[in-house]
Amino acid sequence: MERPQRVPVTEWIIAIAAAIGILVAVGQGIILYQQTQILKMERQDALDSGQITEAIAMYTGEYAASMKANVAQAKASLTEATTNNRKSLEQSQKALNRTIELSRSDQRAYVGITGIEDAHLKEGQPVATNIVLANEGKTTALAVRCRGDTELVIRGKRPKKINRSRGKFVSVIDLLPGTSMTGYGLSDPITPEDVQALRDESKDLILFGEITYSDIFGRGYPPTKFTAVYKPRAEPRAGEWILIRVYQQKSHKQAK
Repeated sequence: MERPQRVPVTEWIIAIAAAIGILVAVGQGIILYQQTQILKMERQDALDSGQITEAIAMYTGEYAASMKANVAQAKASLTEATTNNRKSLEQSQKALNRTIELSRSDQRAYVGITGIEDAHLKEGQPVATNIVLANEGKTTALAVRCRGDTELVIRGKRPKKINRSRGKFVSVIDLLPGTSMTGYGLSDPITPEDVQALRDESKDLILFGEITYSDIFGRGYPPTKFTAVYKPRAEPRAGEWILIRVYQQKSHKQAK
């Protein structure tokens, strides 16, 4: 009977080493596959993350643009509202000022000349003229002043302006509504020749006067100026003044 042959130890070692190599290769293959899958997953995650980032950036940009537009619109609305409010306030203020001005114009003082007393001429003396003023307004006229100056001029000749050094203001007074006062005017001394000239009407005796005052509202007014001419009666020593012109000087600056 034949005895079985023994496998040499060397072959066993070779077989085991081959098996181990195969196992190692398989393991490395598995590990490589797993790493590949992990890389793919990480790449996909990276792609997904990038899309999300882009989406967030897009949304952020759109939101910022929307907020900017809303802020601009709100600012424009506020500016428009402010402008409208300012215009409304200005219109209201103008309406109020007009109402106040109308009320003050209705309640203000009105000082005017109501007459000139007869002048009595005396040879060698200046003409003293009494000018009667009255406040026909509804409130007191403040610092009322009146002055006059007379001038003897050849008939038809243009007279000179008021002589301010001679036509001095009378004392300043306040004139209540419905009350009167008297102003005064002076001339150069009247000569006998002047009396004869008045008698034959070759000359005229002209009176220039002006009135100034202010009201209780703190407003001053342009001077009221007037002109009158003397008309002798049968005896030139006594005659009357005829008021021929009353006007207001427009160049005078009113008090604010």
